[in-house]
Amino acid sequence: MRTKKREEESALLHFERFCKQQNRTFQLNCQPETYPDALVTLNGRQTWIEVTSAYLDQGQAKYHSNPNRPSIRDEVISLVGIEYQFYQRVFDAINKKLQKNTMKETAQTKGKGILIILFPAPFTFEKNHLFVECYREDYLKLLNHHPNIFEEIYLLNVFTKQMLKLI
Repeated sequence: MRTKKREEESALLHFERFCKQQNRTFQLNCQPETYPDALVTLNGRQTWIEVTSAYLDQGQAKYHSNPNRPSIRDEVISLVGIEYQFYQRVFDAINKKLQKNTMKETAQTKGKGILIILFPAPFTFEKNHLFVECYREDYLKLLNHHPNIFEEIYLLNVFTKQMLKLI
């Protein structure tokens, strides 16, 4: 199975668990070969999900796609300036999706959707929440320039498997 497909399925599984924790019903209807990544029913309402990632660089993306990688305990990561780097990568990931004609077309035909961003940050549970709170307004401003594409945006920390609602 290709890496993107594995990432999509993992993100959908974690989103399903997150929905259950939030007392929301989740049903995966299908995963089209093209766009969007999934058609789902949330609380009885049909919507769509797109999955993307906010890796720092290609090296990190390849590393995280390797199923034989060492655990986070074996990794050495410099945290100097890393929060801003992740802020920028998440911002860029959202902006890139908002600019895509396929996202605009999907939203026109299926309504607003959900974006899940794989977020490989070595942050603790508390730091993840702080990150979201600190930068939410910036992401909302970006989303307001294209208000009809995504109604919800989530971050999935690939280290902690924590799902956070960004917007």
